[in-house]
Amino acid sequence: MRGHSCKFCLFAAIVMFCTLFAGGLSVAAYAQDSNDTVRGFTIDQRFQGSSSSFGQILKLNTNLSYELGRHVGIDAGVPFYFVNDSPSGTTSSSGFRSGVGNVYTSLRLSFKGALNYTSTITGTAPTGDRDKGLSTGRATVDWNNAVQKVIAHRVAPYANLGLANTISDTPFFIRPFTSTGLIGHIEAGTTVSISRLLYVGASGYSVLPSGKQTIVSKIVEIHTEPQPPMSLPANSRGRGVGLTKPRPDRVFETTREVVGTADLASDHGGSSWIGIGPIRGMDLTVGYSRSKRYGLNTVFWGIGKRFGPFGSRPR
Repeated sequence: MRGHSCKFCLFAAIVMFCTLFAGGLSVAAYAQDSNDTVRGFTIDQRFQGSSSSFGQILKLNTNLSYELGRHVGIDAGVPFYFVNDSPSGTTSSSGFRSGVGNVYTSLRLSFKGALNYTSTITGTAPTGDRDKGLSTGRATVDWNNAVQKVIAHRVAPYANLGLANTISDTPFFIRPFTSTGLIGHIEAGTTVSISRLLYVGASGYSVLPSGKQTIVSKIVEIHTEPQPPMSLPANSRGRGVGLTKPRPDRVFETTREVVGTADLASDHGGSSWIGIGPIRGMDLTVGYSRSKRYGLNTVFWGIGKRFGPFGSRPR
C-alpha cells in the first residue's frame, strides 16, 4: 500500500503543477479572447461498444459543446447504455437491459501551439439507475490534463493525467461497472496518420486508487441471489468483500456491489486501434484493449457524427 501512496502523491504533484501552469496561461488567453473570438455550438452523437467474455456493453452519447472563445468551451450531455451480459456469466438469464447513465457537464481550457494542452473538469449527476449499475448514486468529478505534440503533421504522441472520485469510461473501454473512490489516472500513447483519412494508434494506461472504493456492476442484476463471501488468500491485500470466485480482481462479474480497499479499483493495461475519418463529420474507430490487472481482453468500436458548428460569429 505504501508504494501506491507514493505514486499517488507524485501524480497529484504533477497534476497540481499542470493546473498552476494553465492558470497562468488563462490570463493571457482571456485578454486575447476579449478582442477576437468566435462563439458557436456543435452537437456530437457517438455510438460505441465493448465486447468481451462477460458480454457486450453499448453506449449512445449525445454531447452539446459551446465555445465561449478561442480557449474556453463547455460541454453537456447524457449517455444511454445497452447491456447484454453473457449467458455463461453469473446472472440467471442473458438479454439486453438499457437505461440512462449519469448526465454530465464539462468545462474545457485549451491552448494550441507547438505543444497542445487541454485541461477539462467534468462533473456528473447521479441520474443513472443504481440497480442496473449505471450509477453509484453519488455525484462525480473528473479532472483531466492532456498534452499532445504533433510531429511532421503525422505523428502525435500524447499524455493524459487526471484526478477523480470515479473510474470513467474511455473512448476505448466502456467499463462493466461504475465506481466511487479517489483515483488518479494516467494514459500515454501516440497516433500516426497513414493517410488523410486513415490513422492508427496505441496507448498504455494505469488507474491508481487511494482509500475506500465502491464498485457497482453493470452486468450483475440486482435480483441475483446473494452468495456468502469467500475467504481471501493471504496475499490478496484486501481486495474487497463479498467475493465469490477464485479470481477476486473481477468482482464485477460475480457481485452487484462491492466495497473494499484501494486495490479493488487498481488497473493497468493497453489499447491499440485503427480509425477512419473524419468524412463529412463522421469517424469510425475499431480496436483492442487488454486489462492486465483483470486479465480481460476487449474488442471495442465507435462511430461518431458531428453536427455544426452553428451560430458562429465574431465577438
